Amino acid sequence: MPDGGCLNIQTRYIQNLNENKNTGYQESKGNLEITVSDNGMGIPSEIKSKIFMPFFSSKKNSHSGVGLSIVQDIVQSLHGTITCKNNDDKGASFKITFPIYDSALHHYGIPA
Repeated sequence: MPDGGCLNIQTRYIQNLNENKNTGYQESKGNLEITVSDNGMGIPSEIKSKIFMPFFSSKKNSHSGVGLSIVQDIVQSLHGTITCKNNDDKGASFKITFPIYDSALHHYGIPA
């Protein structure tokens, strides 16, 4: 946000109300959802499909572009998902969801 703006980070616990399909992993008891959003320029639609690609950058003469690729790798290694929503030139939001297992629920004092 070159001209300033607002960055918002929200978290919430989503209780799992559906039966989980056997994925080979311990069944989750719910999900942790983290949403990071801003009211900046947004992501141009022509590059949105590339933002998670390693070394992709929309900035000219930039040697960056690994940040979102690394975030996606970390999220997926923890059996989570990450999605991006462009808010029509009013910013963008990233939603990250992680499964929560019994051991984490007890650690954080959430009744199973």
